[in-house]
Amino acid sequence: MWGVTTMNENFRSLYIPEDIVQEESLNLFLKNLIVIKLGYFGEANWHYVDRDEIEEYVIHFCIKGKGYLKIKDKDGVVSTRTIAIKEGDIFFCDKNTKHCYGSSLEDPWSVYWVHFKGDGVEALMDAIGFTKANPSCHVTDIGTLAHMFEEMFPILYTGYNFPKLLYISTCLQKLFAYIIYTSKHSLPNDVQDINIERIISFMHENVNRTFPLKEFSSMANMSLYHFVRIFKQKTGYPPIEYFNRIKIQKACQLLDTDNQSIKEIGSYLSFNNQYYFSNVFKKITGYSPKSYRTIRNNNLMKK
Repeated sequence: MWGVTTMNENFRSLYIPEDIVQEESLNLFLKNLIVIKLGYFGEANWHYVDRDEIEEYVIHFCIKGKGYLKIKDKDGVVSTRTIAIKEGDIFFCDKNTKHCYGSSLEDPWSVYWVHFKGDGVEALMDAIGFTKANPSCHVTDIGTLAHMFEEMFPILYTGYNFPKLLYISTCLQKLFAYIIYTSKHSLPNDVQDINIERIISFMHENVNRTFPLKEFSSMANMSLYHFVRIFKQKTGYPPIEYFNRIKIQKACQLLDTDNQSIKEIGSYLSFNNQYYFSNVFKKITGYSPKSYRTIRNNNLMKK
């Protein structure tokens, strides 16, 4: 088939012809991320690439064995720093960056690889944490990511129309999203026993109450400082701010469906006074409670 280099158990390589890439990358849904090539090399002790600048991004996912990556400077001189690649590592090669990489001869790697481009790639790589100084990361759930790579092969093998290109590009974006999500929600080894989800559930169940911060840290059996740091790492917000956001979410629900006054809703959610309630509500939603209810009622009347 056009675009298929070869397909067997240990050597699979598929690519999309350049004219199709150029045409489809103009599509609104593909201009931010479009797959160009993908493949899998199993126990590939022969695998070595020395590449000058290309207008593509490249990632490799090592599921077995070892290898290395070297980034070159603008003159093509290999950096003295060698990045060792092992099982569970993903490494990223930026576009227009000279680099070389290869498999270990003694313990040859098995790798999935993808070439891709798009206007949104840099933001995705930033979210993962890839930089020229640190172009690799490690994942523990190798099976899940390997399945995401495998999902793309049968789709691309049957053709290159828009739905198929959208599907495999979405698969790649999902893969990146999974890496970002798991990296943000992984915990240091010394606090693996903390159950943030249990504390969040407690917040939802007690949305009409208020608690001092130390009560949440006691639930986690951690020092106040350590708890705040880990909670923010996991959720993106300090605990009290996160709890207030749950309260405002509930306030929106009540403003939409209940005839209680704004003062009564604020009081039910244990805000000290109406002014404080309105201030927090506006900070989170961009509207005062009164404006929010008015806008919602007007929208409902138009339906």
